[in-house]
This record gives sequence, structure tokens and C-alpha cells, in this order.
Amino acid sequence: MNRGMAFVAVALVYLAVLISLAVIGNRKNKGDEYEFLLAGGSLGTIIGFLTFFATLYSTFILIGMPNFFRVHGVGTWIFLGVTDMALAVFTLWLSLKLRERIASTDFRSISDLIRETFSSRGVFVYVLGLVIFLVPYIAIQIKGASGILAHIVPYEVPQWGWAVIILFLMYLYSSIGGLRGIMYCDSLQGIVLFTVIWIMAFIVLDNFGGLGKLVQAVAAEKPELLSTPGPKGLLSVQWLIAGFISIVLLPVSQPQLTSRLSILKGLNERRKIPVLHASFTFLLLIAGLIIGLYGAVAIPAKTGPEFIGKLILEQNPVIGAVALIGILAAAMSTSDSQFFALGSEINNALGRFSRKLKVSPIVFVKLVILVFCIAAFIVAMKSSQGIISLAVSGFMGTALMAPMVLTSILCKGRSFGTVIPVVTAISLIVFLLSLFGLVPSMIMGLRTDLILLAINTLITISVVLTELKKTNKVFQQPS
Repeated sequence: MNRGMAFVAVALVYLAVLISLAVIGNRKNKGDEYEFLLAGGSLGTIIGFLTFFATLYSTFILIGMPNFFRVHGVGTWIFLGVTDMALAVFTLWLSLKLRERIASTDFRSISDLIRETFSSRGVFVYVLGLVIFLVPYIAIQIKGASGILAHIVPYEVPQWGWAVIILFLMYLYSSIGGLRGIMYCDSLQGIVLFTVIWIMAFIVLDNFGGLGKLVQAVAAEKPELLSTPGPKGLLSVQWLIAGFISIVLLPVSQPQLTSRLSILKGLNERRKIPVLHASFTFLLLIAGLIIGLYGAVAIPAKTGPEFIGKLILEQNPVIGAVALIGILAAAMSTSDSQFFALGSEINNALGRFSRKLKVSPIVFVKLVILVFCIAAFIVAMKSSQGIISLAVSGFMGTALMAPMVLTSILCKGRSFGTVIPVVTAISLIVFLLSLFGLVPSMIMGLRTDLILLAINTLITISVVLTELKKTNKVFQQPS
């Protein structure tokens, strides 16, 4: 079987299963809005873990992470391992707090909590921030995956054609199955993702004769990869702090993750999922480290996609086809959830507008997702260096909104005016200006994004404490 036939055969099986899962999700939804948008609010441990796992890890796992190890060395593994543990602890804490916050409420999205705490202005800042940072992030993922497919699959399909195929498939199963269908598909994609990266890791070890020989080869040829801050000096203290914060805050700064935590069945699910996630992430890191170190000594390449492309071409046709499907799964498993989360948040933000149009929330969300699919395609095909910077810095950009979002989760039944949304908006604007070179990326030797997050956090805490003191004084006054 040649490479093209192998890819077509594996892809057809994969797509058939994806669409089947979406149809199953559709049947369980029964046309109900709450079922379509929040899967009925009853997410179990296995599907919850797999969808959280697949949604969090995008093409970074199969392309970015191994290449990061290849370029920057084992220090990355230590950093990601520590960050992974902190992420698990924060996820557990946040899921418990979120459960307390939305108990006995008609929760539909984070926008509801922000509107209750900061009025519609807070919702506007939140949704606009998500659009600015998530659309470029999705676009770059689509561009990376479609580029590899165009380069490796032996058919005359251009990169833009593969991008259209990926976006169409995501829109198809998202609009058919709603959040439940997406979670079913994500579960499959999470399994594919984990399986593919470990197949590649085992093949790499077999080629080299074991992990010991691989490490010895790296020590002989590129010893700087086995120590920090790595050959390029990227793993500086400030970079590590910024990376740690932006990753740990993902469950609160990325709405697709927050929505999954909000619909977990009960306490057991909230306890088990962070532990499962941390354990499987650790295994992923080991596989990524093996592949990255192999690439450092065996595959000369300038970019991550080039490195992964050459690695796939080394495999037999069937393994190569499975690896390509893994890349496809990695791109779709994050992007579909981000699109759906954007649709849900905008549906809440513009609920009155959809009612004026006499359009049901389900149809409105589908229309919003379609618009963002088109926008992501345009951005992916026309991306400039500024757009790439937006995508790469997307996690830190959304992290700047974390203080506002956390306040809306932790402070039930309180209103804090517009100071925090305004400060958040200003921090986002300054951060954007720094990405485009209009504001220095370093101020007095400190990263601008860290300064902005620190100021944003301090002002948020000050406003909350001041408001709480005022409230306590009112309660303490004699009647």
C-alpha cells in the first residue's frame, strides 16, 4: 500500500467514526438548547478527562513540543512537568469554586457571571479579548496542520484546500452534535493524539537502540541540550515565570476549558479529572522529549513542521498515515472547542440581538461558528508576523483577563462597577501594542506582559477589598 492510499483509508475510517459520534450527540440533544450548548450539564469522569485533555493540547503536542525539546533541550521537560502539576492543583481548586458559584443558578457561560459582577461592559471586554487572541491562535494551528498535509500527502491538494477541509469537518460535527458531539469527538481525538505520539516515540527508541543510547548521542553532539537555559538561552527566569502563569491560568482564561469544568457531574469527577490529566500529560512529556532529542541528533530541520514532516516520511505508509491523522486530530480537538466556546459566549453577550432576529440560540451559535471559521481561514492564509505574534502570545493575552474572570467566579452576589473591566481593557491594548512593536516588550528590564498582569492583579485585588470593606461597614451600621 502506497502512502496516499494508506492515508485515504485511515482518514475515511477516522471521519466515519467522527461523524457517527456527532450524530450520537445530536440524538441525545433532542433539539434542546441546554443540551446543545452545555451537554445537559452532566459530564462524567472518562469523557470529561478525555475532552479536557484533547481540548487543552493542540498541535503543540505533536509539532511544537517535540520541536521545543529539539531546540531548547531538557530544561523544557522540567519546566512543563512542574507547570503540569501546578495546573492540576489549580484545576481542582477552580472546579470546586466554580461548582459553588453556579449552584442553584441558570448558568450558561462565563459571560453570565461577568455580566452579574461587572455589567455588560465587562462582557464586552471579555468577548472582544477572546476574539482577538483565539482566532489567530486557531488560524495558526490550521495553517500548521494544513501545511504538513499539503507537503506530505501525495495528492495535488494545496494548503488552502486542506485548511478548508479541516474547517469544514470541524463545523460539520460541531453543528451536528453541539457540545456533547464535540466532546465525544474530542475523546476520540485525545486517544488518537496520545497513541500517535507514543507510537512515534517507540519507533524513535527502536531506531536508536534505547533511551540510554539516545541520551549518549545527544551528550556527544549537542551537550548544551542537556542543561538549562538551553543552547538559545530562552529558558530565562522571566520567560519561565510568564510561561508558568499563562499555562496554569488556562482553565480560567480559556472558555472551552471553563465550560467543561462547569458541567462536571459531581465532586468525584472534579477530583479525578485533574489527577488523570496530570498523569497523562506527564506521559506525553516523556514521549515529546524522546522525539525531540531524536530530532536534535538525527533530523536536520529549521522549523517544527519541517522536523515533524521529515519524521513522518521516515515511517512506513500506515504509521505515517496514522501520524498525519494525529496531527489532524490535534488541530481539530482544540479549535472546535474554541469555536464553540466563542459562539456560546457571543450568544450570551448578544442574546437580545438574536431574539430581535427571531433566531434560536442554537442557530445563532452555528452562524457565529461559521463566521469564525471563515475568519480563521482568511487569517491563516494571510497571516503576517504580527498575527503570528498574536497567536503565539494568545495564552498570555487571555491570561490578562483572568483576574476579572476569577473575581466573577469567587465573588457571588456582588457588583464591582467598571474599574476592573477598564483596567483589563487597557492592559489588553498595551499588550497588543507591545506585540506589534509600538510599545517596548521590556520595561526597566522586566517583560511588559508580566508588568501588566501584576498591575492588573493588584488593582483587581484593591477594588475587591475596598468594595468588601464598604459592604461590611453597611452591614455593621445599627438600624
